[in-house]
Amino acid sequence: MQVVRLGIVVALIIGGFSGHSVDAAELRRLEVKKNGARLEVEAELFIEAPTLRVFDALADYGEFADLSSAYLESRYLESDVDGTPRIYTKVRGCVLFFCRTITRVAKLNTVPYRQITATVEPALSDFDYGVEQWEMHQHEAGTMLIYTHAMQPGFWVPPILGVWVLRRLLRGDALSAAEHIELLADTAP
Repeated sequence: MQVVRLGIVVALIIGGFSGHSVDAAELRRLEVKKNGARLEVEAELFIEAPTLRVFDALADYGEFADLSSAYLESRYLESDVDGTPRIYTKVRGCVLFFCRTITRVAKLNTVPYRQITATVEPALSDFDYGVEQWEMHQHEAGTMLIYTHAMQPGFWVPPILGVWVLRRLLRGDALSAAEHIELLADTAP
């Protein structure tokens, strides 16, 4: 069930740090819960990189698919009529016998170097609802990243897989995504 995978760079970034460290990255908090039909993730992650570079890495949907092997594709779409940027992501994942390719179209709102919010367009996505947010704060020698993601898949998910799978996938994929973001931040011009 990679409903979880779609929702997530931060899920990808954050989840794997429970009890691990990548360079200076540190998971300070991770909560995954079910709220009715929605899955909700809340996390805090410290990344040893300047906030502007973390922001640039997370906001670059032209390169977003490079953050995790689960992503098959990511790109910017034509802006909304009001000029709001729009994004497209496509991921593929399997848990046990349950495999799925999931697409998401979302409106992207940013407050430069502070916040990124992706709000799902349900009519064009495999989600009935989704709001994903990264909030960044300069902290000591790096960035405190606060991530929240509420999502409701528009397809059947085996009930036992929801929260359990989300936690498992977050822990499994986060390490490589976090390493990639720190690498991007270190090599940015």
